[in-house]
Amino acid sequence: MILTAQSAVSHDIPPGKMISGSPGFDNRVWLRAVSIFQRLPELLKRLDRLEKRVESQAADEGVPDQEGVGQ
Repeated sequence: MILTAQSAVSHDIPPGKMISGSPGFDNRVWLRAVSIFQRLPELLKRLDRLEKRVESQAADEGVPDQEGVGQ
């Protein structure tokens, strides 16, 4: 088992596993999450633009608003 710097775990770790983060999880998943985390502001802006575009297109086509469906 390998724990990377500043990792925290509260359960048994199988032999040969590499754990990162707090709470600790698989190192490969952690590396992907960290790289995405740095891009969150950019991704949020893109998502907002896409949502507005979809809402605008739906309004142009007379599709009812789906906000709150399933709540």
